[in-house]
Amino acid sequence: MIAYGVSLSTVSNSFLLQTEFIYSMLLSYMLLRERITGEQILLTVLSFLGVVLILTDGVIKTINIGDILFLASPLFYQLAHVVAKGVLRKVDPLVVVMYRLLIGGLTLLLISVVLGHDPSSEISSSSQAISVTFYTSLSFSLANSLWYYGVKHINLSKATSIMIAYPFVSAFLAVFMIGEALSSVTIIGASLVFVSTFRLSQVRSISREHIADRSK
Repeated sequence: MIAYGVSLSTVSNSFLLQTEFIYSMLLSYMLLRERITGEQILLTVLSFLGVVLILTDGVIKTINIGDILFLASPLFYQLAHVVAKGVLRKVDPLVVVMYRLLIGGLTLLLISVVLGHDPSSEISSSSQAISVTFYTSLSFSLANSLWYYGVKHINLSKATSIMIAYPFVSAFLAVFMIGEALSSVTIIGASLVFVSTFRLSQVRSISREHIADRSK
């Protein structure tokens, strides 16, 4: 969905992917029975607003079908994370990542064959495509492993709220690695993200059952 969304929409509208925190809070509250405080909601919303400023520079483009895909794809990510959160109590995160990528890869391979694509010929025709595919897959696997190790130890809603701040990291690297200039709007957005994420990292991860047990 994200790949199709990028092809149909503008990169600046990818901030819609950060609405993932809404799905995360709802699903975590209903299915995982996590405690979500008013402060956590406020900080997450402020962080989201900061991300919007970073990615759009204060200018939001027209919404189209690609943006609808941007809004829908985080829901499926969060559904998978909710299931994985339960599995992580008994299984190592590396095993979860392995099966997730294996099942997902085989499913996409089957779909591409049914649609008449030949993945092997499309990739093997370019050495650059092979390198990009390899390093992208490697970094994606590493990122997923680190993500699930984190989710195993803290609430899913908290982890997602922190993760939506990654455009701040991209902006930071762009300044110091390629000398990109930041507008005042982007600086304001980055400040919102930094302060909100720092405070979110201090929020204690706890379930509502744990609170109920302590009150008895």
